[in-house]
Amino acid sequence: MKLMLIQSFLYLCLSCYITYGYPTTSMPGVEDQDKVLGPAPACQSEEVVLLSGSTVNGVVTPAPTETVTVYCDIIGQLPVDQSYHFTWSVEGEGLISYDDDVVSKGYQSRFIVANSPNEASRLALDINPVKLSDVGKYDCSIVGLYDHNVISSSFLEVNQLPNITVKVNDLTVVEGNEVILGTCFANASKPQPEIWIENSAGNRVESLSSPSIVNHEEHAGVSDSVLKFSKVFNRDENEESYRCMVQHPDKPETFSSYIGQVDVQFSPTVSIMGDGRNDFSMEEGQSLSVVSLTTGNPTPVVVWTFQPDTTQPPATSADSTNPTDPPTYDLPANFQAAGNTLIGNPLSMIENDGTFTCTVSNGLGSPASISFHLTITEKPTTTTAPTTPVATVGGHDSAEATKPLPRQAGADAAVIGGVVAVAVFVLIVAIILLLRYFMTHKGEYYTNELKATDDARLENNPIDDEDDDLDGDEDEPLDGRKRTEHFL
Repeated sequence: MKLMLIQSFLYLCLSCYITYGYPTTSMPGVEDQDKVLGPAPACQSEEVVLLSGSTVNGVVTPAPTETVTVYCDIIGQLPVDQSYHFTWSVEGEGLISYDDDVVSKGYQSRFIVANSPNEASRLALDINPVKLSDVGKYDCSIVGLYDHNVISSSFLEVNQLPNITVKVNDLTVVEGNEVILGTCFANASKPQPEIWIENSAGNRVESLSSPSIVNHEEHAGVSDSVLKFSKVFNRDENEESYRCMVQHPDKPETFSSYIGQVDVQFSPTVSIMGDGRNDFSMEEGQSLSVVSLTTGNPTPVVVWTFQPDTTQPPATSADSTNPTDPPTYDLPANFQAAGNTLIGNPLSMIENDGTFTCTVSNGLGSPASISFHLTITEKPTTTTAPTTPVATVGGHDSAEATKPLPRQAGADAAVIGGVVAVAVFVLIVAIILLLRYFMTHKGEYYTNELKATDDARLENNPIDDEDDDLDGDEDEPLDGRKRTEHFL
């Protein structure tokens, strides 16, 4: 804009200079002699008309496109008694004349005179759609005004939005391997855009490769941006989805193109659900349920095997990556395997003591296995403290806290005999003490009955009854009439 004002000022000074009869020279910055300023009738500001150019930015976008308008403002009042016309040219080549609508080089469908300068103080040229080749200097001019040309220049800058595409590779990857999941392309962009990878949470994901830039020779400033999304994936990123993101300076919103959801495959692991114990003791006749926790992608295959005890229970180790060395056998008849769950019902002392092993494999890495040892105790013959009938290893219900202790043969019979003997002994002692108590407890009382000797005497001498002095007469003391009674 400053350049345009300086040019207009120089043009005014040069017009005044020519008015006083100095030789005609070329206007600075004008290339062709047909743009040389001719003599002006007078150097008066009210009769001077100037043009002020503009700087316009255009963006090449997919259809529908927006119109880009290049314009020059008219400074001053156009005279009504002068003959002149208006033209546009680009890089010195004529395009459009306002008077006869002359258009050259096939621009008819894209370059349109927007308005008439007689109705407004602006010369406007609409370009739709704008192309990268339209970039450059546009000269607006008033031809024949004051017997010379009034000219100014406008400048058009054109950018281009990129074409976003994504090439997706195989989304199934193996953990620990570097994989190029996909390639993002931002083609034919001006200027160079920013390009990155984003996950489903909206966070940027670092790629092991950086964007590469390819510049176009036919259009300065136009480039292709290529980003290969390469990364070492781990199992935590399984089923994560990714997008290619592109940000262009002329577009407020971000371009986005979906790459896909990654399928990370990894080797299996196995563990026993619960407190981590590997040695269980159960009572005969109870039920056992053991659940193994497995991980792996693809879903691993679970195999349960059994090795009965011989002399000593074999040593067990959790998360073993190698199958058990001793030979394994099929499960006992009262055990069933349903996927990750092993169920035994009822437990038997004869054939259930031994080591159970869970082995998982999915074709990646070595199979993983874990073992636990089971010991069966004899069921008690007497009523003992309640025990849980079903034990679920790894759950909340377990009979470990209330399981009966092992007992010796005949222990129950000895206990019962001892209790009976003590009860009989206590009963006999109680009877003896009671009899002794009653024998020692006696009562005394007074009576007027005759003694046995007196009765005999009365029978022999009935006549002398009243005269005889018997022991039981009234004069006999009370102690002589005492009687003693046991068990009173």
